[in-house]
Amino acid sequence: LVFYNGTRSVPDRKELRLSDAYRKRIRELNKEISDREVEEVLERLSPDIEVRVTLLNVNEGRNPELMGRCRPLREYAWTVQEIRKNVRELSEGEGRERPEARQDIFTEAVNRALDGMPDDFEIKQYLVENRRELTDMWYTDYDEDEVREMIRKEATEQGLEQGREQGLEQGRKQGLEQGREQGLERGILQSMRNLMANLGLSKDEALDALGVEASRRQAFVAML
Repeated sequence: LVFYNGTRSVPDRKELRLSDAYRKRIRELNKEISDREVEEVLERLSPDIEVRVTLLNVNEGRNPELMGRCRPLREYAWTVQEIRKNVRELSEGEGRERPEARQDIFTEAVNRALDGMPDDFEIKQYLVENRRELTDMWYTDYDEDEVREMIRKEATEQGLEQGREQGLEQGRKQGLEQGREQGLERGILQSMRNLMANLGLSKDEALDALGVEASRRQAFVAML
């Protein structure tokens, strides 16, 4: 069971499957692939394990029955919503996007949310007493997630683009299909190098991030 309070649009309740991650990665590696071809690739992979996880959206206004039964969770959802609103308002204006300004923005956003929190909230005393930790958590999580995701996307896109260019050139000489496959391989290799260099990931961690199946991992490690 997973509680979700992120900013993406997700239903109140959703089943997550491990196989969905493979579908997403296959489409990222080949944006022109059809749904039928994706299923054919998954069928060839023949995964022995399928993991299912239930995700519950615990943002304010979602899952009203659950929120009605758990007051602290409902109050925390309100707090998260207030901090996000404050961050958006405080981020407007010239120069507010600078890294040195972000800490002040998050500090003020948390302070406003806690100062405006109703006195009868059960979680208020705990959050007020741990105001510093709450501010640090929001700032650190936001900053790390944003930066890591940006670098991951740039590394992957750069690697895939380089791989496609090399693959197309090779394809003109030896056949489009073979060139496309080799291009994807080079793209994965370049993406691995970018992730390892920019994020400090190990070889296995980079392979995990790119969703490379176990049967091909040794070959990619050998080609680095």
